Amino acid sequence: MEKLAIGEIERITDCKIIAAEGNCNDFVDDITIDTRKPATTTSLYIPIKGDNFDGHNFIQEFLSKSGGFALDCHDGKKALGDIARSYRSKFSIPVVAITGSNGKTSTKEMIAAISKAQFNTVSTQGNLNNDIGAPLSILNIYKSTEVAVLEAGMNNPGEISYISSIIRPTIAVFTNIGTAHIGNLGSRENIFKAKMELLDFIDADGSIILNADDDMLWSIDGTFPHKFTSFGIHNEKAFLRAINIIEDGNGIKFDLVLNDVNHSTKLKLHGMHSIYNALAAIAVGIELEIAFESIIEQITMITTETIDRQNIIEKNGITIIDDCYNANRDSMLSSLAMLSNLKTEGNKYAVLGDLLELGNFNEEFHEEIGKYANSLNLKGIFTIGESSNKHIESISKNDNIEELFVNLKSILKKDDMVLIKASNAIGLKKLVKLLEGNL
Repeated sequence: MEKLAIGEIERITDCKIIAAEGNCNDFVDDITIDTRKPATTTSLYIPIKGDNFDGHNFIQEFLSKSGGFALDCHDGKKALGDIARSYRSKFSIPVVAITGSNGKTSTKEMIAAISKAQFNTVSTQGNLNNDIGAPLSILNIYKSTEVAVLEAGMNNPGEISYISSIIRPTIAVFTNIGTAHIGNLGSRENIFKAKMELLDFIDADGSIILNADDDMLWSIDGTFPHKFTSFGIHNEKAFLRAINIIEDGNGIKFDLVLNDVNHSTKLKLHGMHSIYNALAAIAVGIELEIAFESIIEQITMITTETIDRQNIIEKNGITIIDDCYNANRDSMLSSLAMLSNLKTEGNKYAVLGDLLELGNFNEEFHEEIGKYANSLNLKGIFTIGESSNKHIESISKNDNIEELFVNLKSILKKDDMVLIKASNAIGLKKLVKLLEGNL
């Protein structure tokens, strides 16, 4: 971040700043909420109070270790947001904000890859897309920054509106309206309303990019004064479309239709969801006036390592599809469809773990996933977690990762393929590591 005067921060937050003994600096150029990260005499620590900790307890430790500054405030989260909101106002650059039930992080990484080919670009690190991560991402902007690409996530109503007030997007991207966090919001309609909060603070001359195949998103086309761009596969009215889709072991080939002209395009990724993410990223590249040839070139270079999703691991002839970063109903169904479409000489298996935050939809969604999985050309399904074991028909129900590993390893053979997916808290990443090290 650029330098901020101590007095300016105190004015913005209406809080006092504590300096370490001997620190005579009158500015900060780094803000942190984590005392474990490297810091200097021009670093400012903002204490955040969480459910299981209170950052105020670490102020003296930070000052002693770094020699920097700490903010003496009651509500560190609010102070961080206020600083980031003021800091954002110093920059008149395109800020791309992505929200939706699925695909936010993958789409963000694709957009960033396209943008970085032409512009000095900053983007959300990992999935730091909440009311703390978004302000920290804004503070990564410098005078040299030309484009910012940020995620906007939420668990409850009002959260995206708060984030939008800080990042003030100029381009708003909506990937889809699914069922993630439906346990908290109660319905797709409420999820839709919460996602639309991204438009609360968009510039009047800003742009909206949306999925034309999503019934709820398509319904807003033309209802706002902003420029609209749409993408899709099935909706023939979409500005950008993918047709003639062919998926094989190397990825996906399709024709990108733009202004009635077909452009042959390929991805080193799998699944229909990857096409949607790519279309959204291409639409943003066009909006940023990046050369079309450069946009397509960057898209074709993106791999699973780029987006840190659906990592495909080959181990002694066995294919492991590591898709256990996170999951909800829609992404689970999409990943199962992808598994069904992939080619292999051996058998296909799915390891399915519990989906969380489903509330009253818990039984219904797990049963739906189980019925769909059992309708596919899979040799068998392994389950783990109370809900999955109860509601999904499987050949192996498991109580812990170690048991699951033993049961899965005993059945896997050369040329077999296995999809591993669940909510992140289920811990299936441990299973992936066990398989990598012991197959």
